[in-house]
Amino acid sequence: MAEIHVARLNLMRRTADGKFYNASSPKSTNGDNISVRDALTMSTEIRVMADGTIPNTANYPNVKTYLEAEAASGFLLAHLDQTYVITQKT
Repeated sequence: MAEIHVARLNLMRRTADGKFYNASSPKSTNGDNISVRDALTMSTEIRVMADGTIPNTANYPNVKTYLEAEAASGFLLAHLDQTYVITQKT
């Protein structure tokens, strides 16, 4: 049976200093409250959600970076949509 990774994608807000916030939460991914300055200067990006069982998801990579890391680990893209990215061990 093939080994697969199923990683979730999410719309994330990112501050200029690199802190990530879920689009629907006023707290950062590490629990900090959002500041007014951060709220005014954020960008919005689709990011791969961190998953402790998939090492290449650490630090909320963008899809391209995640797929490159997965390929280096021997996993190739099997499916991609706006919610999930699925990779399969070659």
